[in-house]
Amino acid sequence: YDRMAGNKRYAHAEGLSYCALWKEPGYIITCGNDQDIRIFDSVDGDCVSEFSTSFAFVRYIALSSIGKELKLAVAGDDSAVHMYTKEGDYEGKVLRFSGLVNSIDIRDSLLVAGSADFSIKFFDLDQQTQKSVLVGHEGPVFSVKFSPKADCVCSTSGDGTLRLWSVDGGQCVHKITCLPKRNDLTIDQGLCRVSWCSSDTLLAVPCGPDGVKVLRASDLQVIATLLDASNPKECWSVSLWSPDEKCVIGGSCNGRIVIWNLEDKSIYHQYSVEDGTAVCSIIWKQSDLVVIDSDGCLSSYETELGQTGVVVPQDEVELGTPQSPSSISLNSYRDKVFLETSVREFSNDSTNFSSEVLQRRKRSFHAMGETDDNVAAFTHQAKKHSEHVEEVETVLQPFQPSESPRSLPNRIMVYNLVGMVFNHVDEVGDVSAIEVEFHDSTLYHSFTVSNVCQYEMASLSSEALCLASRLKDEQSSLLHCEHFGSWDSSTEWTIPMPKKEDIECVAQGSGWIAAATSCLNLRLFTTGGVQREVLSLPGPVLTMAGWENQLVVVFQIGVGDSTALHVWVLDVAHCRQVTEPRLLSLSPDSTLKWIGFSGNGKLGVFDSTGILRILTSLYGHQWIPVLDAKQSKKNFYFPVGLTDNPDELRCILCKGQDYPPLHPRPVMMAIPLKVPVCEPETEKGKIEEAYIRNKLMHPERAEEAENVKGLMKMFAIACKSSRLMSALEIAKMFPNEDSISVAIAYCSKSHLSVLQNKISSFLQEKSLAEDTEEEAMDDQAYSQYSVRSTLTTNSQEIDRHATTPKDNISSSYLETRSTLKEPKTFSLKTNPKSIIEDDSLILSSQSSISNPFKAPEVGVSEKQSTPLTSSVFENMASKAALMGRGKGREKMHRLKTQEEPKPLKANKDTTKVQKKLSIVATPEAESKLVTKQETNGSTNKVSAFSNWLVHQTPILKEENPSLSDEALVKAATKEWRKLSSEEKQKWK
Repeated sequence: YDRMAGNKRYAHAEGLSYCALWKEPGYIITCGNDQDIRIFDSVDGDCVSEFSTSFAFVRYIALSSIGKELKLAVAGDDSAVHMYTKEGDYEGKVLRFSGLVNSIDIRDSLLVAGSADFSIKFFDLDQQTQKSVLVGHEGPVFSVKFSPKADCVCSTSGDGTLRLWSVDGGQCVHKITCLPKRNDLTIDQGLCRVSWCSSDTLLAVPCGPDGVKVLRASDLQVIATLLDASNPKECWSVSLWSPDEKCVIGGSCNGRIVIWNLEDKSIYHQYSVEDGTAVCSIIWKQSDLVVIDSDGCLSSYETELGQTGVVVPQDEVELGTPQSPSSISLNSYRDKVFLETSVREFSNDSTNFSSEVLQRRKRSFHAMGETDDNVAAFTHQAKKHSEHVEEVETVLQPFQPSESPRSLPNRIMVYNLVGMVFNHVDEVGDVSAIEVEFHDSTLYHSFTVSNVCQYEMASLSSEALCLASRLKDEQSSLLHCEHFGSWDSSTEWTIPMPKKEDIECVAQGSGWIAAATSCLNLRLFTTGGVQREVLSLPGPVLTMAGWENQLVVVFQIGVGDSTALHVWVLDVAHCRQVTEPRLLSLSPDSTLKWIGFSGNGKLGVFDSTGILRILTSLYGHQWIPVLDAKQSKKNFYFPVGLTDNPDELRCILCKGQDYPPLHPRPVMMAIPLKVPVCEPETEKGKIEEAYIRNKLMHPERAEEAENVKGLMKMFAIACKSSRLMSALEIAKMFPNEDSISVAIAYCSKSHLSVLQNKISSFLQEKSLAEDTEEEAMDDQAYSQYSVRSTLTTNSQEIDRHATTPKDNISSSYLETRSTLKEPKTFSLKTNPKSIIEDDSLILSSQSSISNPFKAPEVGVSEKQSTPLTSSVFENMASKAALMGRGKGREKMHRLKTQEEPKPLKANKDTTKVQKKLSIVATPEAESKLVTKQETNGSTNKVSAFSNWLVHQTPILKEENPSLSDEALVKAATKEWRKLSSEEKQKWK
């Protein structure tokens, strides 16, 4: 090869630089790592013009000729695109991004720009309006380039993909993975700047160490890979086509410029930049190559290419003969024209392939000497290419909570309240390692795991580190666990998934690990590696999270615009579901960003608009917003965890992108939860917000002084503003009678007699309702205790009844129960002490039934005071008696201890009794009560619940052998309450 020394001059400060050609006068326009833009007539000529911008550096420029005036689109350090005239006059900002702008291109009046925030935007310079936004890349966009016909745009990204976008529809029509994956745009790793050939059919793509690849624009198939055999791992950064399209020029990060002959892939010319600095940009200026490098140095090199300055005429290209649809050559102009026109026709035609289209193609190409067979073969291939258009992704890609995009090589695998898991890849890209750090260094020390198996997912807890890899070629998807608390020598295990089953999400809790796979399977394992159940998911998984015994799974149902996210909460330890699958509530036009549990098990979700919602048991498990983080286009919050004391969202503030960088180490911040109430800045709004938040996050604290104090403030504000109706509604929200009494005293002091009477009436109604409820519970407990005493003395009879028909069970039980003493009737004038004594007589047996709650008498031996049978039902009865409340608790406690009843308190209980007597102590009410009790005493029938319980006890024991007797009684009570009134009447 011939090496020619080039002219050289310094144009900008050291750093990323760029140059563009102003064609009409042949001027070179440059920008670099300073605030200046310079215009040169040649490399060794004068600086025609120079002006300064307001930026610290200028990353990119693009030229636009609007009318006869040249305009410059400039990308600086402020994540925006600005317009300048060639004289340096500022004309305004046209586009704004949340990340740095890496590339700009202009065709006619349409401008396109790609940014580090993964997006691509269009702007119409004539109408001065933004057209559309292209979203699909999962990494920063490195370069964008219009096709010569301006009907599509090519883009390269750090996610390793090159995409072709339709300008009109704004959809991705083709995609290929051919680039190295990276987190950001750096000079030493390549700029991935593509170039189109002038015929709009081929693309030259610098793919880093993989060389420069030539792609067919119709389907992005690789038709040539250009390398330098002497430096096979050289990183190629920029590319350019020769004017005659016979050669491809590539610039490397080591300062080498190579010209390849596309026909035989041989090196035609080769140059080297002085000092070996990276090539940042290459342009043609007549027959010279103009290069600007990372030192800000501008140089030129003479070549023998393109001296004619014209492309080979289309009618002079040799016609080739195609052999088959699978081996069609695109080296001939005719083949390219045929495929392009056929693909365009099929793309515009909404109907299927028809004979009319084929005949039209035949008429067009019979004049070129083609046979019917060859025309049909071409048409078949054109149809195949048109069907190759990539469909819009309808299924959301699965992700782990608190992870950065999986397309990045150096990324966060998980970041939670326990610690951090990072994945690092060396510069060559051959060695990968996983680094684990803990927030509390006293818990565990940091350690590193070799990532030979290419793990992509991670879940970290105080018990274990769980890793998972994807299905690749012949390698199965792997699930790996590092158990921190293992007491034996085996602290880790690995399990491969079945063939063609790919792990998509992992989660872990207390003693279990879950893995959701591509086959819609939810596989459960113990932390020690023992396989458990395999559940079938209703739809593709999106993400999962775990906490203690609970596992939450988010899956998708539907496709396209009708896709709906559902949440399924399971109790892994007890093999049951906490909630049935229900819709996930998200903000309009938002996506799910994070899901997880708080310290006390509150489930929370965070969407892309910054709204945090929790799942509460109110209204039958509904989602309620508890925070609006108010994300902006420049500031994003990366959720890490949810805490309860205090109520805060732990997150990382990200600038310009929605995930944090690896270096420096991200630092957490806390955002206090704040329910989005109306008028949040007023005193009333603040008190209401605090009350609602405490009710949602801590329902067990309803009667604490802080909550009551907040309600009292709300009550006082309503009274002072003469909103008595609101004050009454607030008074009804007080948790106990003492706080209501304080409200009554406040009304008396404030001379609000009407409100005072309303609250007093409410207090009386509430007390009466509580008394009625307590009596009902007392009667139910009394009935259960009687049945349990009977079951104690007849345990053998119950075992026999387990195989006895229902009629025999009822009659046998009635014969046994007939030995009980009939309860005595009483009136309102009866002494309360005598009532209790009479009830104790009812529980004491005349034959063999003993009172399980009766204390032993003095001088009686332990053997005599012990019941005949030590059934668990007796112990449960004594526990249940102490679990009662109000009058029921007091009554059963007296039955156990046989003590004198304590005097009623004057301030509360005496008032209750007096109110109750004042309500029911009328002749009519007394006669009704006496008549009712006389009727109950005369019939002496066993209750319906008693008959039903005797029949159901052996059945429940058989169905639930693992339940204790106490749990069995509770289950029976729940089943009884579910029965209808008609069914209950049958058991009387």
